[in-house]
Amino acid sequence: MRVQREDFRILKDILTGYEGPGGDVTVPEGVRAIGRGAFAGCDGLTGISLPETCREIQAHAFETCRELRRVLVPEGLLRIGSHAFWNCRRLERMDLPETLRSIGEEAFCGCAGLTHVALPGGIRSIGTGAFGYCEGLTDLVLPEGITVIEPQTFQCCSRLEHVTFPRGLISIERQAFFDSGIREAYLPDSVRWIEEGAFQLCGNLARVRLPEGIERIGYKVFYLCPELNSLRVPAGVREIQGTIQVHYLTCYTPYAASFALCPIYLGGSL
Repeated sequence: MRVQREDFRILKDILTGYEGPGGDVTVPEGVRAIGRGAFAGCDGLTGISLPETCREIQAHAFETCRELRRVLVPEGLLRIGSHAFWNCRRLERMDLPETLRSIGEEAFCGCAGLTHVALPGGIRSIGTGAFGYCEGLTDLVLPEGITVIEPQTFQCCSRLEHVTFPRGLISIERQAFFDSGIREAYLPDSVRWIEEGAFQLCGNLARVRLPEGIERIGYKVFYLCPELNSLRVPAGVREIQGTIQVHYLTCYTPYAASFALCPIYLGGSL
């Protein structure tokens, strides 16, 4: 489809709006940023190709574009803002460039059709809830630059079974994988904190490896994970919040934690 330049509202080098018929759209060269909400709610948009000059997709840029399936982004893109592709339920794939450094809060939340995301090695931050409710994702490799998995980043990703955690990861925040399909969590030696409900309600989770240097395990981290048959907690853990629950029997101890439905081995071997 040929798109006329007059279909776009461009202020200096920022695309601030679109008034065309939709379909597969090519943004003109020279545009440096897709502005806040520029394509939000554009139901006729099925594909978008961004120019080589584009460095940023701002907040809400493509929010609720219900028919958007294909997005081509250039090398040189640095930032994807919060809610940029929120609830684009037909979006199928995102090939992100190596230049990308950050993904904002809930940027891809609700993209139920998204089956593949290759996260580039240069990325340093992924915002809260960035991939929440991406029900089509099945596997994920987190790049080495990620030191924190923010709250709810992959919550309710029901088919996300395989996750590769990066060396250098320090913290897994609140409900990061809540109600996801993850089957095993082999955490690297760098991990120090796992916060409240990080793996809560993960019905497929069967194997967990906690590193020796872990210091804090939050409340209900492994609560209601029925396939988790045993768990070894390293002796060096300084804080475990909540209560230990073993086969629905709650045990209150000074060394308490909230693990449901599995034997707990404190500072010992299985």
